[in-house]
Amino acid sequence: MHKYLKKDQNWLSFPFSPKNLRRDAILSFLIRHRNLTSLNCCRQLHLDLKSLNYYRLLSYQVAEKPNS
Repeated sequence: MHKYLKKDQNWLSFPFSPKNLRRDAILSFLIRHRNLTSLNCCRQLHLDLKSLNYYRLLSYQVAEKPNS
């Protein structure tokens, strides 16, 4: 996937690495679904609880950051 997206990366201002795309997708999901239980989030995102807690903490930091 990265080899196809890499060509368009120069047009946009953010990196298209699979790591960043996955992280941003998880953060977006968590921000939009704050009311889901940990169990439901783990199941839908295919994460263990430790990883979910890491991404939740990160999502709160991202959500609180003022837009530039």
